[in-house]
Amino acid sequence: MGYKPAFDDVISRAFAALDIFVELALPWVKPNGAIITYKSQTLEAELADLKAKYPGLTAKTYTYDLPNAKARFIVVLENFAKA
Repeated sequence: MGYKPAFDDVISRAFAALDIFVELALPWVKPNGAIITYKSQTLEAELADLKAKYPGLTAKTYTYDLPNAKARFIVVLENFAKA
């Protein structure tokens, strides 16, 4: 079966650093698809690294709080054009 690239979105929670997850997920995402992940405190540094590698990258972040925990983020990444 040929699944690549067959998915509108690829979603992950607590899987890997953002750059590693994107490298693994990109072959599976349709050209206009999105990569969605849950991240914690390392988000800003990871996003900066990713935007250097993919200059057209669009990153939407949504913050949420868990009881007795620091803020968490949902990140939606789109528009991947490799530098």
